[in-house]
Amino acid sequence: MSPRQTSGQDVCEDRVKSDGTIQAMQYKTFLDGGGLQQLWIGDVYYTGALQTVTYKVPAYKFEGVRVFTNKPACGPKRGHGTPQPRFAQEIQLDEIAEKLGIDPIDLRLQATGRAQQHT
Repeated sequence: MSPRQTSGQDVCEDRVKSDGTIQAMQYKTFLDGGGLQQLWIGDVYYTGALQTVTYKVPAYKFEGVRVFTNKPACGPKRGHGTPQPRFAQEIQLDEIAEKLGIDPIDLRLQATGRAQQHT
C-alpha cells in the first residue's frame, strides 16, 4: 500500500502594479502529513521554495507548517509538494489579469524570468 498524497490548505497573496508587474508574493501552507514523520520537511520546503522560480518576484515571504494528524502517513506522489501551490499561483494570476483587464498570457510573459536571472 502506498502512502496517501499530502493534503493541506494554502493561502497565496500577490501585490501587483496596475500594469500587472508582480511586486511581492506571500505564500502560506498548512500541510496535513498524517501521524508519522516521513519526508514531510521536503514537502514543506518545496511548497515554498519553488514558487518564485517561474516568475520574477522581487519580494517573497513563505510560511510553511506541517501538521501531525490522526491519519495514515503520507508522502509525495509527483512534484514533491509543488503541483498544488503552482496551480494556486496560476489561478491567482488568471484572476489578477481579469481584474486588471490584461490578457493572462501577456501577464505571464511580462512576469516570466529572463535568462541569467538569479532566483
